[in-house]
Amino acid sequence: MLFQAVLNMRESVTYQAVLKQGRLEGVRNILLLQGRDRLGEPSARIIALLFAETDLGRLEALAIRLLHVKTWEELLGVNGTKRNPRRRREA
Repeated sequence: MLFQAVLNMRESVTYQAVLKQGRLEGVRNILLLQGRDRLGEPSARIIALLFAETDLGRLEALAIRLLHVKTWEELLGVNGTKRNPRRRREA
Protein backbone atom coordinates (compact mmCIF):
# COMPACT_ATOMS: atom_id res chain seq x y z
CA MET A 1 0.00 0.00 0.00
CA LEU A 2 2.78 2.45 0.89
CA PHE A 3 4.68 1.46 -2.24
CA GLN A 4 1.62 2.21 -4.39
CA ALA A 5 1.21 5.61 -2.72
CA VAL A 6 4.84 6.47 -3.44
CA LEU A 7 4.47 5.29 -7.02
CA ASN A 8 1.35 7.41 -7.48
CA MET A 9 3.10 10.43 -5.98
CA ARG A 10 6.06 10.05 -8.35
CA GLU A 11 3.68 10.04 -11.30
CA SER A 12 1.79 13.14 -10.15
CA VAL A 13 2.02 16.35 -12.17
CA THR A 14 2.94 18.33 -9.07
CA TYR A 15 5.79 16.01 -8.14
CA GLN A 16 7.13 16.10 -11.70
CA ALA A 17 6.97 19.92 -11.68
CA VAL A 18 8.95 20.02 -8.43
CA LEU A 19 11.58 17.69 -9.89
CA LYS A 20 11.83 19.79 -13.05
CA GLN A 21 12.26 22.96 -10.98
CA GLY A 22 15.05 21.27 -9.03
CA ARG A 23 16.82 20.22 -12.23
CA LEU A 24 16.50 23.75 -13.64
CA GLU A 25 17.98 25.25 -10.49
CA GLY A 26 20.80 22.70 -10.47
CA VAL A 27 21.82 23.42 -14.06
CA ARG A 28 21.58 27.19 -13.48
CA ASN A 29 23.81 26.87 -10.40
CA ILE A 30 26.40 24.89 -12.36
CA LEU A 31 26.29 27.46 -15.17
CA LEU A 32 26.85 30.27 -12.70
CA LEU A 33 29.63 28.47 -10.79
CA GLN A 34 31.56 27.39 -13.86
CA GLY A 35 30.73 30.58 -15.75
CA ARG A 36 32.06 32.78 -12.96
CA ASP A 37 35.28 30.78 -12.96
CA ARG A 38 35.67 30.95 -16.74
CA LEU A 39 34.01 34.24 -17.73
CA GLY A 40 33.98 36.36 -14.57
CA GLU A 41 31.06 37.78 -12.65
CA PRO A 42 27.87 37.98 -14.73
CA SER A 43 25.87 41.19 -14.89
CA ALA A 44 22.40 41.42 -13.37
CA ARG A 45 21.02 41.25 -16.92
CA ILE A 46 22.81 37.96 -17.60
CA ILE A 47 21.61 36.47 -14.33
CA ALA A 48 18.05 37.56 -15.13
CA LEU A 49 18.29 35.92 -18.57
CA LEU A 50 19.56 32.67 -17.04
CA PHE A 51 16.75 32.58 -14.50
CA ALA A 52 14.16 33.43 -17.14
CA GLU A 53 15.13 30.34 -19.15
CA THR A 54 12.82 27.45 -18.30
CA ASP A 55 13.81 25.00 -21.02
CA LEU A 56 16.01 22.36 -19.40
CA GLY A 57 17.42 21.26 -22.75
CA ARG A 58 18.48 24.81 -23.58
CA LEU A 59 20.18 25.23 -20.20
CA GLU A 60 22.01 21.93 -20.69
CA ALA A 61 23.12 23.10 -24.15
CA LEU A 62 24.43 26.31 -22.55
CA ALA A 63 26.46 24.20 -20.10
CA ILE A 64 28.21 22.55 -23.03
CA ARG A 65 28.54 25.83 -24.94
CA LEU A 66 30.20 27.40 -21.89
CA LEU A 67 33.33 25.43 -22.77
CA HIS A 68 33.65 27.24 -26.10
CA VAL A 69 32.82 30.91 -25.47
CA LYS A 70 34.69 33.90 -24.08
CA THR A 71 31.88 36.04 -22.67
CA TRP A 72 28.52 35.68 -20.97
CA GLU A 73 26.95 37.58 -23.86
CA GLU A 74 28.39 35.13 -26.36
CA LEU A 75 27.14 32.23 -24.24
CA LEU A 76 23.59 33.55 -24.22
CA GLY A 77 23.67 34.95 -27.74
CA VAL A 78 23.01 38.51 -26.66
CA ASN A 79 24.77 41.74 -27.49
CA GLY A 80 26.76 43.11 -24.58
CA THR A 81 26.11 46.71 -25.44
CA LYS A 82 22.89 48.63 -25.34
CA ARG A 83 21.32 49.24 -28.70
CA ASN A 84 20.72 52.79 -29.77
CA PRO A 85 17.24 53.42 -31.07
CA ARG A 86 17.17 53.99 -34.80
CA ARG A 87 16.60 57.53 -35.85
CA ARG A 88 13.96 58.27 -38.41
CA ARG A 89 15.17 59.64 -41.66
CA GLU A 90 13.85 63.02 -42.40
CA ALA A 91 12.29 63.31 -45.82
